[in-house]
Amino acid sequence: MYGKKRKAPRWKECTSNTMHRMQYATGAMYVRKVFDKASKNVTLEMIDDLQDVFREMVVANDWMDRQTKATALDKANQMLRQIAFPDFILDDGKLDDHYSGFSVEESDSYSHMVQKLSRWSLEYGYKRLIKPVDRSEFNFNSAIVNAYYSSTSNSIKFPAAILQAPFFHHSFP
Repeated sequence: MYGKKRKAPRWKECTSNTMHRMQYATGAMYVRKVFDKASKNVTLEMIDDLQDVFREMVVANDWMDRQTKATALDKANQMLRQIAFPDFILDDGKLDDHYSGFSVEESDSYSHMVQKLSRWSLEYGYKRLIKPVDRSEFNFNSAIVNAYYSSTSNSIKFPAAILQAPFFHHSFP
């Protein structure tokens, strides 16, 4: 109906489920195996430079009144930068704490593992409902190739995978 001639291989389905529901664990594996951490620092410096230039442009423009400029500068100063990966994923203890309450056994079937992971994921989401919003929480997998600005959260997001060649490398001119 949609042009698919056959079902995707099981490994793709498994990978997709794992990356979606265990974004921090898969992100940690990706970062540890292939990510050059210098790219994170260079990207943070580039964003600092962009924000500095933006602030200068706001101050120098002549079409905004003083209050609008103040609001724009405040928003620029409040912009959240979520670059590469959350630092806690490289700390095994903190990563284990994040996934506390979730476990699988080698003898579990694939469907049982997915069921356990779905249940854990729902419970984790429900627990978050009674907590204050944590703006700094990364809501993306570091192993995804994407980059964007979210106007609803006033945040700029660059997962680790987009900070790799051929898209980016700290040594590229």
